[in-house]
Amino acid sequence: MVEGKKQKVCVIGSGNGAFTVAAKVALRGYEVILWDCEEFEDNLQAILESKTIIVEENGDCKQAYLYKITCNLEEALNEADIVLVVIPSFAFETTAHKIMRYMHEGQYIFLCAGSTGGALQFAKIFHDAGMGSKVKLGEYCTLPYGCKKVAPNKVRIATILKENLFSAFPAKDNPEVFPVAATLFDNVLQANDVMECSLNNGNILSHGPIMLLNAAHTDGNPNNYHYRDGITPATARLLDKMDEERMAVGDALGHPHVTLAQSYVRKGYCPKLENTTYETLRGSRDFMQSAGPTSLNHRYMTEDIPFSALPVVALGRQLGISMPLMEALITLASGLMDMDYWHLGRTAEKLGIAGKSKEEIEKFLQLGY
Repeated sequence: MVEGKKQKVCVIGSGNGAFTVAAKVALRGYEVILWDCEEFEDNLQAILESKTIIVEENGDCKQAYLYKITCNLEEALNEADIVLVVIPSFAFETTAHKIMRYMHEGQYIFLCAGSTGGALQFAKIFHDAGMGSKVKLGEYCTLPYGCKKVAPNKVRIATILKENLFSAFPAKDNPEVFPVAATLFDNVLQANDVMECSLNNGNILSHGPIMLLNAAHTDGNPNNYHYRDGITPATARLLDKMDEERMAVGDALGHPHVTLAQSYVRKGYCPKLENTTYETLRGSRDFMQSAGPTSLNHRYMTEDIPFSALPVVALGRQLGISMPLMEALITLASGLMDMDYWHLGRTAEKLGIAGKSKEEIEKFLQLGY
């Protein structure tokens, strides 16, 4: 790259997160290219002419000017130094196959966020196609902002994360890759490996289980508030039991032992750690005021069960960890939604860890293929 030249960042996506990430990265001085496929071209129309996204934050509004907006993928990726994938995790597989045709030597591709095992799924697709050595890959634990589109050309940021884990895959690339990822957003911390990022994905437990336990209340209810209505002392106790299974996976890989409640406080979603998970989550103003799904056919179910929760179980099984509650979650959600999430979701095969022992998985996370 030419010294003094502005880096170009291609943001993949056009939803709440993609618009916010594109705008905030542009405000940091990067030249931002926003791309989405023609299926979602309508999302781009409102800013196609002005190339401007308005960002509302703490009552102030700023205008972020983008370098380019396009549905031409080759054009979008040709100039990019860094590619930020900001899309639902159920679209990872299709997107990875699309973009790898146009990626070139020396580019960085970061998943924002990786959901659970997203970087491993991308890495396997790239590896199987002989692309693994061309690009540097990594994932953030979660989206850096709690945000929402409030107009076709405007986003509102409610929360900026106080802590967001990041790692390259393989982790041996972190000395080169982490400094690049850390410049894009505030409060980025280096994780041991991408699975530490993945296992601290709050959506593993805060979405699917609550949806399942409150299915009758949620379905068709226009006044549903996911956290306010769905989290009771009893449901929170069950989340704690499921959280023990999640943390057992991280313990086996030598990760820091961080509970769901501690993670939400560290990220800034909850103001302080209370005596119980129930009290901690109920203390979040953002959570309590956030309107929830009015249908079971919502990403809290259709995305976060097969692509957030299931990969934890897949990894746990490889490590020989008993996970009866998490397994029950997948099975019950499959029955409720009439979908075979055990096969449709992010399986051990898709993560590239099928048949690997604990020692082999640890080596794989550090050294890659």
